[in-house]
Amino acid sequence: MSREPVVVAQAARRPRGRAARKTTAPRPPDLGKYDYYQYEHKIKRGETVIGIAKQYGVSPEKLLGFNDLASPHLIRAGQVLTIYSKKLLRQVEPGEYVVKPGDTLGSIAERHQMPLSRLRKLNRTRGDRIRPGLRLAVETPRVPPIARLGGSRRTTGYLKNAVQLTSERGFRVRNRSRAWGTPNTVRQIRLAFRALRGRLGDSTLLIGDLSAKHGGPLRNHRSHQRGLDVDIAIYRKGVNNYPNLEQTTPATIDARRTWALLYQFIRQGQVDMIFIDYSLQRPLYEEARRLGAPKRKLSEWFQYPAGPNSRGGVIRHEPGHAGHIHVRFLDFEPKRASGKGSRGGHGRPR
Repeated sequence: MSREPVVVAQAARRPRGRAARKTTAPRPPDLGKYDYYQYEHKIKRGETVIGIAKQYGVSPEKLLGFNDLASPHLIRAGQVLTIYSKKLLRQVEPGEYVVKPGDTLGSIAERHQMPLSRLRKLNRTRGDRIRPGLRLAVETPRVPPIARLGGSRRTTGYLKNAVQLTSERGFRVRNRSRAWGTPNTVRQIRLAFRALRGRLGDSTLLIGDLSAKHGGPLRNHRSHQRGLDVDIAIYRKGVNNYPNLEQTTPATIDARRTWALLYQFIRQGQVDMIFIDYSLQRPLYEEARRLGAPKRKLSEWFQYPAGPNSRGGVIRHEPGHAGHIHVRFLDFEPKRASGKGSRGGHGRPR
């Protein structure tokens, strides 16, 4: 009875020509400023928000914000989290390979860009003998999908899939007909106030305008058209109820509470810009420094002390913003990246 030929695996040789092109690992695309790798992570028993965030190179606050979670204690084993990160993690696509004459374990491993030790482990084999026709489990590297989070700096336009912000503990909506935003804008506002419950005292802050239900021009505003902008009252010393958006000075601003809110917005990772009168930036800057913020972060967050015309910082000066804070959120709802997208200048609020 004839026997099938046995092929002894040899040390993997670096292939040449056409074979070399087959074994070239996929080249990760260049990420734009607003492009992120998109991952789905299924939580295992014993995992924590901090540990998962570290694995993907994001902050715990951003991870919670991506998944509309107000607390790290709300996760559970089996839950699937969506994570957006600049960090490229090795991911593989499982498959099967039928051994051909002349194949070796080394050449098969190299063809699929996987370690030889992994190929052996996957197929529970210690030796080097394989035969044509044998089916081997293999893994091929793949680049995760890319999502574009924001990137459009247009302040004019219209609003789709609007969600209405309603009053809840910590804030009161002034006009419900002008309180429509993108799902992410409304989510970020709610998350911030819920995260700060118990730290801002028994106060109810006034939320001014977002957008009309279908977006478009809104009276008394140049922006507020796409559901990304919101006007919020400024905490003042000794004041807990805010019926109006009232003028605030460096002497009357409650820097502790106001900075707590702004910092929460920033750390959630979905803020594009924050506009406030330049004179009010100094007490906020000093409060952040008092709490131990490093100089590098202060420069990243604040336009102060570089001057009101400086282009640095997330927190920027805008005339007419001594009575309220204008927060502009990213156009977060994930879109598959295509091309470079818009890279226009910052639109001015009103």
